[in-house]
Amino acid sequence: MAQRSRLIRGSRRGVVLAALAVALAAVAPAGASAEIGVLGGWGSLGTGNGQFTGASSLTIDSTGDVYVVDGKNSGLDAYNRIQKFTSAGAFITSFGNKGSEPDGFYGAGVAAATPSNVYVVDTFNKRIQQYTSTVPPTTYAHAATLAGAGSGDGQLVSPLGLAADPAGNLYVADNGNERIQKFDANGVFITKWGVQGSGPGEMNWPSDVSVAPDGSVYVTDTTNHRVQRWTSDGVFISQWGTAGSGDGQFVNPSAVATDSAGNVYVADADNDRIQKFTATGAFIAKFGSFGAGAGQLDYPTDVAVNASGTIYVLDSGNNRVQMFGEGGAPISNSSGAPGPAAPPKAKPKPTSVWALIPPGPLCASKNGQLCYVEILIPAPGQVVANTPLRGGAGASMVAMRGRKTQSKPGIQLMKRRVAKAGKIRLALRLNKSARKVVDREGKIAVRVRLAFTPKVGKATSTTRTFTFEKKPKK
Repeated sequence: MAQRSRLIRGSRRGVVLAALAVALAAVAPAGASAEIGVLGGWGSLGTGNGQFTGASSLTIDSTGDVYVVDGKNSGLDAYNRIQKFTSAGAFITSFGNKGSEPDGFYGAGVAAATPSNVYVVDTFNKRIQQYTSTVPPTTYAHAATLAGAGSGDGQLVSPLGLAADPAGNLYVADNGNERIQKFDANGVFITKWGVQGSGPGEMNWPSDVSVAPDGSVYVTDTTNHRVQRWTSDGVFISQWGTAGSGDGQFVNPSAVATDSAGNVYVADADNDRIQKFTATGAFIAKFGSFGAGAGQLDYPTDVAVNASGTIYVLDSGNNRVQMFGEGGAPISNSSGAPGPAAPPKAKPKPTSVWALIPPGPLCASKNGQLCYVEILIPAPGQVVANTPLRGGAGASMVAMRGRKTQSKPGIQLMKRRVAKAGKIRLALRLNKSARKVVDREGKIAVRVRLAFTPKVGKATSTTRTFTFEKKPKK
């Protein structure tokens, strides 16, 4: 996902984030892209219909309707509803429950094989949930639970992205197992590929997957800062991308989508932009910059393209969906006011930063927003330094004001890798709206709960509170 870098994206992910490559469509032939502008959008912070709180993923079905995985209510990092909209953003319906019950989920990704058949990645419960409708587009009910926890064939650790091909087969970004798994429409395991690493065909934090019209499978290999391409049977084809902010470079890419012409779109999350490539990875175009104006982005977690060529971006940090396309209105300039499209600019350097109390070496700011913290796992022998979690780990967070708690406005939690034996390093990103949870002393207290499920043995959990205050930037 995320990161969220999110987690999801959450924690990141998240960390971190998921998208569908069914019925995605053409924009322009490769290499012939006109100026991309803003076509519209919808959404705001909240829990009402058409509002979002921690939205993590979106997808489009064959009729053009849009589905968004949204964190309704004040749960701890819990994405627990799917909202469905028309292609213009009019609310249609919502469905899903929060939790580990048979019909519940803590989701990160979504795919619509058909308008009547929707799949959700249930990240923390390590499964895929299927919802069907007998009277689309308004009524959906839980139909089946697919896969389960573990590292065997057909088992999942911390699944994030999800896609469906025209035959109804499902492709899952099995984060934690660092692989892609392929299932049929009923959840029967077909094949898998990928191992942990940074070489060709290896992965570190696979966050999303998309299937192109020619059957190619694209994956955002998030912490390797690249996109990789395979055949539908898992034969490695190619890769592109390195860490950075130049054309064709990425910083924690969170999602990938394809159109019917075979072009590839990547949500370059920490660069706050979308990049467009040919099927072979040649750079075509980019759009978006950090901000809240029309066409600007704050941690885009997902991207999808419909049959008319409209590009939908889940602008997670701004709690909205934005629509882009050729012939759209000029993208806002850095002030947030509509105006001529401006070249991408670096994010403004802050005059102050959030600092961890007490100060420590883990508090490193990124654009004045990002601090790293570590949590000791109660069963330290389950992990080793510099490796991804091989069991499962879920992180959740609330901001506290006195004895009251609030879901994390302005604060994003990104699940990271193991920093040293027995510890998990997390990144807390505090954006401008974090002021909503500042106490009378000008501090922010964040309570983080980490649950760890080893491959063998009982699950354990621990909770820690971290406090931040703003200090002048040196």
